[in-house]
Amino acid sequence: MWSCFVIKGKLHEPKHRVDHPCVPDQQLYFLCDVPHIIKCIRNHLMRHKYGMLFSRSTAIGLKVYQRLEEPDLKDCHGTAQFTLMVNNLFDALNVKLPKSGITSSSKEVEVIQEFLDAVNKTEENHITNGTVMFASQVTMESLRVTLASVRDLITDLLSKGARYVLTGKLKQDPLESENAECPEAFLTLEREFKHGSLKLPSWEFFCMFRGIEAKISDELQKNRLCSETFWSLLDALEDCDITSVGCSVHKVTTTAELLHSYIVLRLHFAARDTCKSFSSSENVASARKKVKLM
Repeated sequence: MWSCFVIKGKLHEPKHRVDHPCVPDQQLYFLCDVPHIIKCIRNHLMRHKYGMLFSRSTAIGLKVYQRLEEPDLKDCHGTAQFTLMVNNLFDALNVKLPKSGITSSSKEVEVIQEFLDAVNKTEENHITNGTVMFASQVTMESLRVTLASVRDLITDLLSKGARYVLTGKLKQDPLESENAECPEAFLTLEREFKHGSLKLPSWEFFCMFRGIEAKISDELQKNRLCSETFWSLLDALEDCDITSVGCSVHKVTTTAELLHSYIVLRLHFAARDTCKSFSSSENVASARKKVKLM
């Protein structure tokens, strides 16, 4: 995807956003998965004989041992500072609650910019002085694109009237939305989870699967599994008022694909339960035979 839009994280020619191909006054921002980037930094450092945990408690522990003049940790100030920077960056890129939402005056904005500056300075020193970078070249470029995108997204959203920005939601697919319109949605799904329901759907998903789940369960309980079960389930769903999912152009196709996937998923669970039942019956029968032979 990045190569298709010519997205680059190069030090002297970075490119982290493009004009939206379908909406002229909108832009597309590109981000990497933050936990994956942090893990890449850790793996890179461990490959260079530096293993550490990027947490505030680790940074504090290093400073304590430095003050106690522990021989091996006398010069660990830089390590402690870097550990704290990574911890603060992860927190800044993982804000999920409205009460902690990022505004123009939030410290998270400064944290993101400071780490972006550190990424640029580290690569400059690597080029001019040959110093070792704290991450691979690919990770550094991914960080540069991600941090620049988040920084500009925050500015863009706030300038357009957003009261705050939840950075933890920027990397979340709309189909994974946790914003159910009523608490009952979560309670119902909690009860129906054993049937294979999605645990955290969007409201449209919830309405769609709530409408077909009871019908599918009834059909699977009444009839034994066979090669025609899939088609019999489709016939049974003809009378259901199924909520469409997707935009006006693609909702028919999207709903059909989701319906197909959900029925296959339910058939998988039903087949698994049937196999378990047969297996239990066979074990009981085998045990009875052994008792008779004794």
